[in-house]
Amino acid sequence: MSRPTEIDQALESNEPGSRRFRDLITRERHDMGWLVHVVACMYDEISGGMISKPMTYPHEVIGAFDERVQREADRAVDDERERVTIEIKALDIEGLLRIGHTHTDVETIRATILTIVNNQEVTT
Repeated sequence: MSRPTEIDQALESNEPGSRRFRDLITRERHDMGWLVHVVACMYDEISGGMISKPMTYPHEVIGAFDERVQREADRAVDDERERVTIEIKALDIEGLLRIGHTHTDVETIRATILTIVNNQEVTT
């Protein structure tokens, strides 16, 4: 059996109007007010400003967080793909081909690399 909490002891040993009981209720109300404020702040931050009501179901907050993370991940992938595309377009493929003595069309190589970067099927 678990140990009785302060609330259990106060309820069992004191009348609802006693000083100990009133003090206990006052502290509990203060703690609950603080928790409600903290939960609202956490929900707001986690959801990216979409949810701030402390009585919102946790699965809704988690869903909003998952969506936020997915949006950020998609944005990061798009940014990286754009950066790589710019670098590929700036490659000196002709110079690389001269070194290897290969007679392949430069634009074909560039298009193939860009296709791979953009997760598309390569067609020749």
